[in-house]
Amino acid sequence: MQTTDALTQETIFGVADSVTYSGMLCLAPDGRRYFYAHAQVDGRTLSLPHDHWTSRDAAVRGLAAIASGESKPAVA
Repeated sequence: MQTTDALTQETIFGVADSVTYSGMLCLAPDGRRYFYAHAQVDGRTLSLPHDHWTSRDAAVRGLAAIASGESKPAVA
């Protein structure tokens, strides 16, 4: 999915288990799914092409969980 198709975009910043993370959170064109156009943990780029969340809060918690190592990115 391309960011130019996103209905909204916002940058998320946080700290989880001593690592810093950030991501460009986007609302999909269908208005029902959130995804990250790009994300970084401690300056390293994450690939999250298959991760989608049904709410903004779930997406923010999802990135924090990935950054802390609590969960892994989705695999196709």
